[in-house]
Amino acid sequence: MRVIHRQTAIAVAPDTTFVAKRLRQRLTQRNAAILDCVVVVDMQIARCAERDIDHGMARQLVQHMVKEPNARVARARAGPVQINRDRNLGFRGFAGQSGAAHRHLLRGGWWDGYRHLNRAGEGGNLRPVLANRCIMTIHIGAEPGQIAETVLMPGDPLRAKWAAERYLTDAVCVNTVRGMLGFTGLWQGQRVTIQGSGMGMPSMSIYANELIRDFGARTLIRVGSAGAMQPDIAVRDIVLAQGCSTLSTPSRGLFRELNFAPLADFGLLRAAHDAAMGQGLRAHVGNIYSSDTFYDERDDLTAILQRHGVLAVEMEAAELYILAARHHVRALAILTISDHLLTHEALPARDREQSFGQMIELALASAFS
Repeated sequence: MRVIHRQTAIAVAPDTTFVAKRLRQRLTQRNAAILDCVVVVDMQIARCAERDIDHGMARQLVQHMVKEPNARVARARAGPVQINRDRNLGFRGFAGQSGAAHRHLLRGGWWDGYRHLNRAGEGGNLRPVLANRCIMTIHIGAEPGQIAETVLMPGDPLRAKWAAERYLTDAVCVNTVRGMLGFTGLWQGQRVTIQGSGMGMPSMSIYANELIRDFGARTLIRVGSAGAMQPDIAVRDIVLAQGCSTLSTPSRGLFRELNFAPLADFGLLRAAHDAAMGQGLRAHVGNIYSSDTFYDERDDLTAILQRHGVLAVEMEAAELYILAARHHVRALAILTISDHLLTHEALPARDREQSFGQMIELALASAFS
């Protein structure tokens, strides 16, 4: 593991209690005044195969903080250094590669709550920058408690924004990492997060994993579009995916020779069907095909799926259902038919918003029935 500070890379011990011990012994005993005006060290942490310990790490990084003579900042002497006894020391996780590192904060002194001191102006003045975000995972920048237990997952992040603005009250943007927007607000008094998932099962796997494992999501409903594969299904119809067929998922390696059958949560499925009937929507329940390619040229596979009654094709639900089964949470895919593989009819752009709205209303009613 390595600590990266701008262009500087230095080793840090995997055992953080050892680092804490050295911080206490070598920083404060050598020069306690060094902490005067040092408020926060903003670090990025990334995985690395190198695990050698550089004992001079903290001294080299902190001792060379620049103290401008004309900073125009009210000074107060730093208090004692407090070392948490927890081995974790507040680190939430590690980035998968050095190019996508986490940001973490080590706080100390009397300016706790400021992220770092940043130079501003010609005179070398320092200005504090408020720390109001702490990245919890590599791909979701929400703080603890900002993600609701119920999460709607459209593929398009702009659809997440549209749905939050239209259906949630007191909606707050909780994620902007990689442009994959997420919002949390209230629907009829119930907390809901609407988080984009991106396209394809690998992207769905990333966001569903982090939502479940790191943020405690318990109900995940995919809301998206699909292509109809049966003659009795029309454009604008709703498909409730009871099960999913697929050639491959990101979980394929885990199952090895086993062909696992990904299924929806029955309680959610029944609630969605009842809500659809109550709203007078044309809803179909059955098997769908989760494809790992968008431009599929296998006409023979399409024919086989149609022969076996597969209702529609999309690109995310199978992996979502597998992850829900693995982590014992609820999942469902509610899909609007936007085009037809047999008739080649497609939903006009002006009608997509209305159809997507019906799907969101159905998902919310299903989650809290």
